[in-house]
Amino acid sequence: MMVSLALVSIIAGIAVVNYTQQIPRYELREAGRDLTAQLRLLRQTAITEGLRHEISFDVNHGTYKTENLGEQDLPSHVKFGLPDHVPLKNGGVYASEDDATNFHDHTASFKPNGLPGSLGALHMTNAPFRNEAIAITVSSTGRVKLFEWNGSEWQ
Repeated sequence: MMVSLALVSIIAGIAVVNYTQQIPRYELREAGRDLTAQLRLLRQTAITEGLRHEISFDVNHGTYKTENLGEQDLPSHVKFGLPDHVPLKNGGVYASEDDATNFHDHTASFKPNGLPGSLGALHMTNAPFRNEAIAITVSSTGRVKLFEWNGSEWQ
């Protein structure tokens, strides 16, 4: 009985450690999906209402803000930016690589016809926890696309 209890305790301990190590990965992917969905909704709202809509990113405080939802925080293990070893998605002209976004004034916007106010990419990471990265891009047609760094390239 004591041996069984000891084995169950060891297995449970290993499972909890493995689970807690996965939290930063989960939070990064969740943040990437949520922000991609927010950008797509923003584009659709601009088309539907016939008005320009925008989302602004505060890369220093890990927040973003829209007119409809107000200010939203990134999850605790996620921040705007990239780990040192990961190249920028879509190149572009950045004020600094720590900046994490090349949207003008850290603001992405969509015109009433669905086209972007400016092209850009936004990067997020869960470093220093796992050194993984996500990129969200807005193309010239207004398409919002999510990419994940696989260790050697953006996919």
